[in-house]
Amino acid sequence: MKNLRLCWAAFGLCVSLGVSAQRGSCGTGVSWALADGTLTISGEGNMTDFTDPRYGSSNLPSWDIYKDNIVKVVIEGGVKHVGSYAFYDYSNLQAVTFAEGVKSIGSSAFYGCEGIKELLFPSSMKIISGQHNTNEDAEPQVSTFGMGGTGTAYMSSEAFRGCAGLTSVTIPRGVIGVGSGTFKNCRNLKSVYWDVADYPSYGFSTANENGFRDYGTQGSSPFSGCRLKEVVFGSEVDSIPGGLLYGQSELSAIKFSGKTEYVGKDAFKETVWFDNLPNGLVYIDKAAYAFKGLMSTPTAISIAEGTKSITEGLFANQTYLTKVTVPSTLTYMGYEVFEGCRSLGEVEWNAEDCKFGQTYGAPFSATALYTITFGEKVRKIPDGLCSGCRYITEVKMPASVVEVGESAFSDCSGLEAVGFSENMTSIEARAFLDCAKLSELILPNSLREIGENAFSGCTGLETLSIPESVDSIGRSAFYNTGLEILVFNARNCMLVYESYSTAFPSSVRELEFGDAVECIPKYMCSKMTNLVKLKVGRNVREMPSNCFSNCKNLETVEWNAVSMEDAGTPFASSVTQITFGKDVERIPENLCSKLKNLTSVVLPESLKEIGGSAFSYTGLKSVHIPDRVKSIESYVFEGCEALKEAVMGKEINYIGYSAFNSCSALENIVIPENVDSIAGFAFSDCSALTSIVIPDNVEVIDDHAFSDCEKLVSLTMGKKVRKIDYRAFDDCTALDSVYWNAEAFRGNGSEGVLPHTFRKIVFGESVEYVPVGLCKDNANLTMVKMGSHIRTIGASAFKQCTALKEVVLPPDVASIEESAFYGCTALQAVDFPASLEYIGNTAFANTGLTSLFIPSTVKSFGTYAFSQNKELEWVVIAKDPFQHPNGLFGSCDKLQAIYLPDGINFYENYGWSYYGDKIRPIALYNGHEHVYNGYYPDMTCAINIPDGYEFKEMKVEGDIPIGVGEYEIPVTFTFTGTRNFEILSPYRCTIYPKELSVKAKDCTKIYGEKNPEFELEYDGFVEGEDASVLTELPVASCDATETSVADTIYGYPIYLSGGKADNYTFVFTGPGKLYIAPASQFITWDQDLSNLHVGDKVALEASSTSGQLVTFGLAEGDEELAMLHWSDGIGTLECFGEGTVTLTAYQYSSDRNYKNAEPVVKILTISKADGIGAEKVSSMEVYGLHGHIRVRGMKAGLPLRVYTSDGVLLHEETCDGSNMDLAVPCSGLYLVKAGDKTVKLIVK
Repeated sequence: MKNLRLCWAAFGLCVSLGVSAQRGSCGTGVSWALADGTLTISGEGNMTDFTDPRYGSSNLPSWDIYKDNIVKVVIEGGVKHVGSYAFYDYSNLQAVTFAEGVKSIGSSAFYGCEGIKELLFPSSMKIISGQHNTNEDAEPQVSTFGMGGTGTAYMSSEAFRGCAGLTSVTIPRGVIGVGSGTFKNCRNLKSVYWDVADYPSYGFSTANENGFRDYGTQGSSPFSGCRLKEVVFGSEVDSIPGGLLYGQSELSAIKFSGKTEYVGKDAFKETVWFDNLPNGLVYIDKAAYAFKGLMSTPTAISIAEGTKSITEGLFANQTYLTKVTVPSTLTYMGYEVFEGCRSLGEVEWNAEDCKFGQTYGAPFSATALYTITFGEKVRKIPDGLCSGCRYITEVKMPASVVEVGESAFSDCSGLEAVGFSENMTSIEARAFLDCAKLSELILPNSLREIGENAFSGCTGLETLSIPESVDSIGRSAFYNTGLEILVFNARNCMLVYESYSTAFPSSVRELEFGDAVECIPKYMCSKMTNLVKLKVGRNVREMPSNCFSNCKNLETVEWNAVSMEDAGTPFASSVTQITFGKDVERIPENLCSKLKNLTSVVLPESLKEIGGSAFSYTGLKSVHIPDRVKSIESYVFEGCEALKEAVMGKEINYIGYSAFNSCSALENIVIPENVDSIAGFAFSDCSALTSIVIPDNVEVIDDHAFSDCEKLVSLTMGKKVRKIDYRAFDDCTALDSVYWNAEAFRGNGSEGVLPHTFRKIVFGESVEYVPVGLCKDNANLTMVKMGSHIRTIGASAFKQCTALKEVVLPPDVASIEESAFYGCTALQAVDFPASLEYIGNTAFANTGLTSLFIPSTVKSFGTYAFSQNKELEWVVIAKDPFQHPNGLFGSCDKLQAIYLPDGINFYENYGWSYYGDKIRPIALYNGHEHVYNGYYPDMTCAINIPDGYEFKEMKVEGDIPIGVGEYEIPVTFTFTGTRNFEILSPYRCTIYPKELSVKAKDCTKIYGEKNPEFELEYDGFVEGEDASVLTELPVASCDATETSVADTIYGYPIYLSGGKADNYTFVFTGPGKLYIAPASQFITWDQDLSNLHVGDKVALEASSTSGQLVTFGLAEGDEELAMLHWSDGIGTLECFGEGTVTLTAYQYSSDRNYKNAEPVVKILTISKADGIGAEKVSSMEVYGLHGHIRVRGMKAGLPLRVYTSDGVLLHEETCDGSNMDLAVPCSGLYLVKAGDKTVKLIVK
């Protein structure tokens, strides 16, 4: 059962969960719960707006079936809106609580809840009888009563109608709307505290023109049908809606905030409070609310300073009102304040900035106002202030006025003069509309804006000056006036609604744009059909296209604009005269275009630029372009068919695209020397031109620059031309002579740049290159004269010039490129100069040549260079051409011989075998390989030359080499005959080096010595030469060192390496030998053995120079006196008998590197023992051992001292009865004193 109840609840059904609790939903995110008579609305969001239960199709809340049980309603803070009709006619409801967060209460939400006795609205409340949008960031908007709600709020009505239990109510601060009839018929409501501190302009159901919202009629008041007795306005309340307390007949006590600035019409009508007031002007705080009673005599009213507003209709029908003074503090004046005040003639207006309750004011339109004065604090003359005041003739504005509002003086039919404030910035729309008598108008220099129709209908206005400061003029601002003369000085002015602007009338005949003007507004002059004369100021820099095109009667123009860029074809074709000011620097693009009636013009000396199409398609007959002009831009004089003379200034450096195109009467033109570029179609279709001289500075001639100049006969091309479009001279069919000086032009691909009509071409002396394809396919060319400095004839330069019979090649020409003379079938002979280095592919193919002599300077040929020459019989090539080019003489059917300097070489090695036996060597050398012998090589050769030639001499250039190397020896052969010529047939030979044998001599050294300096033996020098001719001697080396083992049998080999020689190659033989003999050695035995005694034991010391061990031996028979002992390689001589012994030192070498040493013999004498040693006192013994002295058997307590031989005390000890060892620092003689005995010892 529990699960079932939850399921029903999920579908929003009203299901009983027990005796005391019911639940349900009443909006997205909003739910209700009823417990113990209290209905709680909770959640987040808006309650559903329900409908009037009095109708059968009503949408009722789901708790409605429990309405009789509901005594209290709690609206929690998450609920933003209480739905309409939510608690309609809940008779048992006694209390309602709105938590903080609730914002609006819908229409009739608590209608007829008579049990409610108290209402406490939270500070979050915004709308009572209506709905507030929960989006706090939305723009404040209100849909008025009956219009639904889509904005921030919408207003409705009767939220608490008929709540008879209410006795007082507080409308809290922050509420922005209380709907009409909200508390209607709350018959016990006696007291209201209205604390709406800043009741916004969108808080009411109807709106007046100033933005205040009024309730209007009595029935619309939120308190209609109540019996209020007391109303208190909170301390911050500044506005009271109209009709708020209308008809509260028992209301006698009202307390105002002291800050009230606005009170709407009928706010207190039919209240006891108002009825008890005396007659006269009624003020509520800072608001002039009403004038009670009627004036009976002429009356002047001065509204108190500090007054902020005047309520609607305040002085209506006061026929005795003659004068009004309006305070400076006034900010709002209601509708029809002076309606029916027919005697009002004077107004002193001091309000600084005031608005009216209707759209365009007109508060005095139904009065007799004839004069109005403005106070010194007035900043704006309000919209419609004097509209319709036909008796006003003059208006003067104080310096404080900065703005004249919309329709402020419209329809002032008697107004003749206006004195504007010197600080005026704006004259708004219709400000002086239909002021027909206004004939003089001086606009101040401070003026920035003139509104739509501001002076429209001012038919008396004939002259006008627009000041510099104006930046905006509205549509039809001066339309339908009598303007004939207009001076326009506005610097940068915009015409509002410019695409169809009628700011100025068609009556204007003279128009001047002053020097301050920078921009002419778009369509400003579109209606000036009667304009005859125009002046444009010097600083105008921008004007719309076709600016004056509708001015069909415009005849004269004075143009002073210094540097305008583009005028956009501004004038109608009626213009016959245009004068340029002395300071004009640029004539704009299109300025005079298509002015067929313009036949002459004088350009000022100040002029620097003429914009594109500036004079195109005019009737000009002549023009003189001043010297300061740098360029003729595109289309400037295009289509000027009557132009016969055009003199261009000397500083012009560029002639633009189509600049003189179709100037068909132009017979002569001098292009200035500074011109560096002539653009496409610049002189196209100048059909009367007969000659053209391109100046030396011109670099570029673009496409069709001179095309269709059908009478052009002579053309001179300047030196610096580097680019010519191939169509530049199209259809110049009369061209006969060309004088070519272009030094940098290299051609335009394979296309020619000249027509095929001219018969003669002369190249200037400074020209070095004949351009590619220059005369290609010109079947009329018969004469070519080339300058002496031409170095290159470009590809196809004269290709297919079939009428060309003779050509003299310049003496400096070095290269004739591909197809240069191809197809010149009339050309029978050509003399190649000695400067020629290269002949390109098919350069002379298919000509009429019969023989050829190709000089030695030619380094290479292109393929097919002379192919298809059907009449060619023989060729002499004065220098070997190396690898044979493909098809060089292909299809030369009559060719009999080709003479080459070294024909056999090329026949065999370089592809000339194609010609078989037609190859004839001019010089054939006998041999080319030699071995160095110190003499010149054999250069004998055989000579073979064509018939008609004889060999004259053979000359070797430079020295003939004799040394080793590969040589090409220049050899010149001179021949005489039909043409004397020389050929260079180099003798190519190789001289190989001669073999030279080298060996190292054998030698010997002693073991331990350094290697000796080795000697070399040579065999093979040519006669008269020796080792001194070698640039670097061979080097002998041996692996033996100072420590190498002695070897006298096999020796050590001596190797050879290195060596350099110009004319020899080394052959090393041997090798030689280095032998090493053993070294001698000696014994050194310096030991002193002269003081030997019986009992001595002496260590023997001797050394050999080889470092080998020295041994000792006693003579035979000496063993009775002494004995040798050996231990660790040390020999010790022990003496035990008195007498003489012979002791010999030996060294028998065990090292092959040394010989045996000579023995050393010593005769030794052994004496009787002396001192302790002899007597052996107390059995004491003293020994000399290695590095120390040993004392043995000495009595305890005796002193023991050891001295060096020179008396230095080394030890001083007292014997303790044991053996004693005393160290000594080195070998030598020592004295030992033991007690009173002394012993001499030698210690090693």
